[in-house]
Amino acid sequence: MNSCTGWPHECRDLFTFRPESIVVGDGRSISAAYALYFVSLPAWANVAVLVVLQACLVAPPLSVLVYGTLVRPRRAQGGGRGAVWLWGYGVFLPLLVLTPGLLLDFFGIRNPVFRFTLTLWFTTAFFKVLATMYGFAPMHATRSLSDYALYFSSSMMLRFDDKTGKYIKTNSTYLWKALFRFVGYILLTGAYQSLFSIYPDMFPSLVPPMQYTREGYYSLRELCSLHCLKENFFFATLLQLYLCTFGEGLGFIASAITGKQSVKLMDNPVFASESPSDFWGRRWNMVVHTCLKNGVYKPVRSVGGSAKAAVVASFLASGLLHEWLLPVMCEHGGGDRPTFTHGDQSVFFLWQGALVAAEGLVGRGRLCRALGRVLPAPARSVLVLLLGLPPARFFWSAYRNNGFFVQISVLFPSVVPIDSLPAEA
Repeated sequence: MNSCTGWPHECRDLFTFRPESIVVGDGRSISAAYALYFVSLPAWANVAVLVVLQACLVAPPLSVLVYGTLVRPRRAQGGGRGAVWLWGYGVFLPLLVLTPGLLLDFFGIRNPVFRFTLTLWFTTAFFKVLATMYGFAPMHATRSLSDYALYFSSSMMLRFDDKTGKYIKTNSTYLWKALFRFVGYILLTGAYQSLFSIYPDMFPSLVPPMQYTREGYYSLRELCSLHCLKENFFFATLLQLYLCTFGEGLGFIASAITGKQSVKLMDNPVFASESPSDFWGRRWNMVVHTCLKNGVYKPVRSVGGSAKAAVVASFLASGLLHEWLLPVMCEHGGGDRPTFTHGDQSVFFLWQGALVAAEGLVGRGRLCRALGRVLPAPARSVLVLLLGLPPARFFWSAYRNNGFFVQISVLFPSVVPIDSLPAEA
């Protein structure tokens, strides 16, 4: 056993190692000591239980109510619209906003990762209610109560074949492959996450800083500095791996329970995107993207909003979603003194929305079209990152300051620092 102060791992390491030594002021040689820890299987079991309980106990009764009060009245010709607004804006949307924090505090769940897991379904359900209110829920989801319950209860999207009018079924081969991908991402994410501890001079720290300072935090010069861009890139890659892992895990659970294939959550956005719209519209978190498209973008367009206004509204909604998520995840139980600034999440997402909206104008220019033809795909990906990364610290710093990265590390095989030991002779 070793002391892993500041980390949530049980101090039962697989082995320890000391890759380097330093000489301190009194001439003693001190070794930087690390320990390798295995995946916390109980933590993953808790995550799985929370997901299944939501899908099987919380979501189905609510889906019945939503179907009866929103879907059926919309089908009635010439009536029911006022009741739809009343039920949607007056009951369901406030209920979905207020319930997660109340449930988490009632059951005494303090771990920010478990709190985050419990909010996942509520966030997708919020935008699914909006989509249903405005008539933009998928047609196949509103065919019957059972179809709507399946659509509403799943945190993942299930693959539907429009030609056959049926969901694409799974089989044992599909499930085994999904399970292997999940395990593979756990190992890959653990390896990458460990680099933050092994190479502290190169990678930013995952541990909340001892003292919080806002000096230069909003400085444009600092935001565009190489140091800030490097930190943002490392955290963007880490967040991509986290979402890939959770996406494979949630997809496996959804497919195992329903017998239907799930839609891929992530498609390598950090390294393969060729434009801001490609990054956010076809590669990053396709579940939230689809929910925002049906629940915000299409309703804004339906009331006369322009495409660019609908894009900005969608990103603003995403920012407000994350503004709501942080207090639920951290303020009630994530730590004694949660540290985040309201508005930072919205600033980050509005910047991304502005990039996507501007792409429609600038991208049609002759110079941009020529560059698109000349630049190789990796160069276009680098350009996308350079445009989107500067305000990224507004997103990830709140999660680090509240211990999210430290707590989530137990879900992966991790190398974490332990108390420094005297160097061996």
